[in-house]
Amino acid sequence: MARPVLSAGVVLRFEPAPGVDGWTVVACAPRRRLGTLTRHLDPSGRLVYRAWTQAGDPVQVTGVSSWRRRGDAAAALAWSTP
Repeated sequence: MARPVLSAGVVLRFEPAPGVDGWTVVACAPRRRLGTLTRHLDPSGRLVYRAWTQAGDPVQVTGVSSWRRRGDAAAALAWSTP
């Protein structure tokens, strides 16, 4: 997968996550917490986003564990959440 894509009709909201530099990702209608996104600097100094499940496990999709865009990280989180 070159870039994660949300399924049609899935709406995500980003809410401030207490205690971390990131957001809680919430799927809407019905409201359901999926996990957390955090910001990090990769080894080259670029800002990347990482996704974490509700259980605190890192999200990896086809070997990719960080994304340049927040929306891509959220889509990967939604895709990997049952």
